[in-house]
Amino acid sequence: MEELLEKRARILDSLERTAVLIKQSEGEPDGYRAAYFLQEKDDEDPLSSSFLFMPPSSTHKHEALRLSDLGRHKCAQLFHCFDDDRDGVWSFEEFKAYLFVMRKLRKQDPLTSVIENPEMWSMYMGDAYETDAKGYLTLQGFFMYREATESPEESLTDDLIRFGMNWLWEGLERHIQLQALFDAYDVDKAGKLPLSKLQYLLGEGGIVDAVVILLHAHFMCMDAILQRNRAIRLFGYKQLSRVAVHDKDHIYRGAFVALCLSMWEPPPLPTWSGVVQRLNVHAFAAVRRMNATLRKWSVWMQRAATAGMLKANRLVKTVGDNRGDYVVKLDVGNEFAPRAEAHLSYTTDCDSSATLYELGYREDGAECFTYLDFLTRPDVTDAELLSTIHAMTKLIDLGMLETLRSLPHFLKYLVVSPSKTKSQGSSVVRVVFLFTEGFDPYHVLTGLGLPESIQFEQFLSRLRWMAMFNVTPEDMLTNKRFNLAKHIGVRSALTATVGRQGCGQIVKQMCYQAKYEAASRKVEDEIIHKEQEKHNIGTKSPHERDSRTAKAWTDQRKELENHAASAWRDYADRLASFFFFTKASTASINFNVASVTKIFHRDSVLHKLFHPDELSAFVTACTSNGGLSVLWKQWHESLKQELQALADKTAAPIPGHATPAFVQDYHIHKSVVAIYDTLVANVVGLNVVKAEAGTVGFTLLLEGFNVIPLLPRVTIPSSTASPTPSPLPPP
Repeated sequence: MEELLEKRARILDSLERTAVLIKQSEGEPDGYRAAYFLQEKDDEDPLSSSFLFMPPSSTHKHEALRLSDLGRHKCAQLFHCFDDDRDGVWSFEEFKAYLFVMRKLRKQDPLTSVIENPEMWSMYMGDAYETDAKGYLTLQGFFMYREATESPEESLTDDLIRFGMNWLWEGLERHIQLQALFDAYDVDKAGKLPLSKLQYLLGEGGIVDAVVILLHAHFMCMDAILQRNRAIRLFGYKQLSRVAVHDKDHIYRGAFVALCLSMWEPPPLPTWSGVVQRLNVHAFAAVRRMNATLRKWSVWMQRAATAGMLKANRLVKTVGDNRGDYVVKLDVGNEFAPRAEAHLSYTTDCDSSATLYELGYREDGAECFTYLDFLTRPDVTDAELLSTIHAMTKLIDLGMLETLRSLPHFLKYLVVSPSKTKSQGSSVVRVVFLFTEGFDPYHVLTGLGLPESIQFEQFLSRLRWMAMFNVTPEDMLTNKRFNLAKHIGVRSALTATVGRQGCGQIVKQMCYQAKYEAASRKVEDEIIHKEQEKHNIGTKSPHERDSRTAKAWTDQRKELENHAASAWRDYADRLASFFFFTKASTASINFNVASVTKIFHRDSVLHKLFHPDELSAFVTACTSNGGLSVLWKQWHESLKQELQALADKTAAPIPGHATPAFVQDYHIHKSVVAIYDTLVANVVGLNVVKAEAGTVGFTLLLEGFNVIPLLPRVTIPSSTASPTPSPLPPP
């Protein structure tokens, strides 16, 4: 009876807190919604915290803890990660690799006396745990080992954190990740996003194989799964649905998560259509993550500047040499004759605004630019050149426009063809991306709080990179005798001159701000946790508390993020120390390698970084004669068949009973076929990439990398071919 009364008191207290939260919503008519989202989450909820071990027996408290189902599942994942040969057991070397990565042996640990001898290790493991006939540790033996060695100093949770794994079931972990992904896009916290963002959400969520079909499934999900007509009354308020079913212009958080977690799977796209879709989606995701990272870094730098740690006298040495000259050279192969080259140069004496005016691309608000020159066939006609410009424009509109608009300070893009006098006598198609003055390094540095006297060249005054290859990409992909591991030859040199004081000070202060922020969050979390325990009515006495480790998923995520951030801060601290304390202002590193064959050897670092399952196809292609040629032939035939099927499909007229989605797909596919045919027929390859922002400029020159002519041609039916455009006007 007393237990029931205590439980009733806890329930009444919880309802009282909910009532207070509703009153604090300041008369909001949707009071239930406010209470639902504001109520504290209980960390002891089995859906938010998970145990890796079974509860200890009350009669045998000193026995070793037993793994729970979740603990055995996570141990099996760890076991599989270190099982390099995939034979289901751990050899002596695989067990040593686990110890090296995961833990440090204590002096009193029995393993210290047997870990250097395979035979003694096998005997010890066979006596203490479970091994097979060869003396290798089995999965059940690893379960027994983890149960026997579990301690606060060497816990399974620490192993999972070091390996970057949560201790949650995959379904719950994916649910949480999908919610966090939606929240990352929903910066306004509106609970919904424009429907145009759905393909990028699904792409980052692991589904990129369909677009139109997913839209239809999304609306079905909102209508059927989320129970739009459900109504529950609490304190006189009606619970509203989190999804407006008839709103077909937005994607809602609940619908997105339900769709991704459902058993529905989209029909797979053809190979190359899936590749293009993935490139588009992941490019947009990369830009989004880059923007978020830059915003975080800018906050750290602004705080350091506000504290006075980024003043001019701290960034530039007044006495002594502030320059650091660094040279890195790489030579691969003994016999060498250059056939392909790449040159990257950097300058700090340009004027992007004047260059735009000289080139004739000056637009209102444009101050910075990046352009790409695509080399065309020498005998291209004016009509073909104009059709190539139209095709390139259409390609950017279809596949890149959304990603370009997400770039910071992006203004617009142009596709033009400069005269041969301005392109060194060659016919080129130039794609120009224009940016506002916010991209100017001067405005970037002043916006971060740095003194106006500081220029970008005081951090990086010289950068030059050159690489020459003894084969062209065409030789690699078509020569049936070419062996990448044996025949590749490279001559590369990187030269950089940096301001050691300025770079070291900025890196050091950013690390300090990151550490301060992490420490502040940790202190806040500890204070909140203590207050919650203090006001928790149902707090158990110390002898009744569970000794097992259980943390809410929010705490797990924080620990994983803090562990990863700590590792990066350590690297950054070492980099800052390198800039500050290196006595010599010049450093030169030379790498001379006769061939790269040793890189693909089983004992090489490549096999230490990646698993054999991920390397098998790559190693076979790089170490066999004509391996790349065989692989390219397979890709070539696959792409040709897919494009030809697409061309034949769009050659037929649109059926009278076609749906709007079918008509939209039909026109998109028809445009894709026409664009591909035009570009492959007229474009040879990328030749020049040039970017200028204020006084800083980069130029990349490529020679011998003309791979577009290797792409397959398709037969375009006459009904699909686009009309011939009018010829170019005279310059």
